[in-house]
Amino acid sequence: MVKKLIISGFLFFFVFDVSFASVIKFLSGKTVEAEIVEKTDSLIKLNEGGVILTYSLDKIDTIDDNPLFEAPKELVSQFRYGLNLAAEKNWPQAKSIFQESLNAARYSESCFRLLKIIESFEKGEIDQQIANLLVQAEILVVEGRPYRAVEEVKAALTYPQKPLILYCCLAAAQISALEYEDALLSLTKVVTMDPSYSYAYNDLGLVCNELGRYREAISYFAKAIDIDNDCYQAYNNLGLAYTSLGQTNNALVFFGKAIEKKSDYAKAYRNLGLVYADIGLLEHSREKLEKAKELFAVQNNAYELEQTNQYIFQLGGN
Repeated sequence: MVKKLIISGFLFFFVFDVSFASVIKFLSGKTVEAEIVEKTDSLIKLNEGGVILTYSLDKIDTIDDNPLFEAPKELVSQFRYGLNLAAEKNWPQAKSIFQESLNAARYSESCFRLLKIIESFEKGEIDQQIANLLVQAEILVVEGRPYRAVEEVKAALTYPQKPLILYCCLAAAQISALEYEDALLSLTKVVTMDPSYSYAYNDLGLVCNELGRYREAISYFAKAIDIDNDCYQAYNNLGLAYTSLGQTNNALVFFGKAIEKKSDYAKAYRNLGLVYADIGLLEHSREKLEKAKELFAVQNNAYELEQTNQYIFQLGGN
């Protein structure tokens, strides 16, 4: 049975009674066999003989002989191709490249920011050098190297031009690097510059949720929805915050609303399934988890698919 429920767009983990041991090889040459109890964009928590240890992904080479930082080559190529088109001032085609990745529902947050980078480039708010640094930062986030991404954005901040997108990219990298207090400062700067920026309020909620400030998180997610009623991530994240507070009924309502806004939102289906499992509605749980599995397969999201398969296994599924 599920012991703990917390899933978000950036951080998520579940702990089960049955262990799934993996072989983790570090860049130092050290190798351990341990259960992965949490994996985010920037860290991994391992159960090593009953002791929970946390490591930065920057220090890991392979997991079960699979390279950890084997970036999706097609996506990275698209990012760089889009930037080259922007450098040639071919704005429509540059935007279409990032919009294509955004529509594919993989790395959507990075693709959304890339569209904003191109728009800032087009408007003359940033130059080629800053655009290069920001695109490289987004590539580093996708590759799971958020600490280096933070450095790239900070390098961009040394230039005189400091439009909104710089602080958006900085906050995203800081969140991935678990630098939450710094991320709060960056996001506060964003909403001060543009009080109508719904994504920033959603990210403020995510950070507060990770810091255990659940009621504050709820207020930020609600603000994001007030600004943009179609912000499906904020509905899902409200469900996560209510789950953390033990308010299951509210959590189910908002996970459902997230799916109403985006019918192929795999993580929201999985969240629903796991809450149903936690309250003992196992058939409902299996139905939602199977739907999430189907969507993750279509989206070619191998890691999330494997995690969902493990949850289904715990319920006695195939």
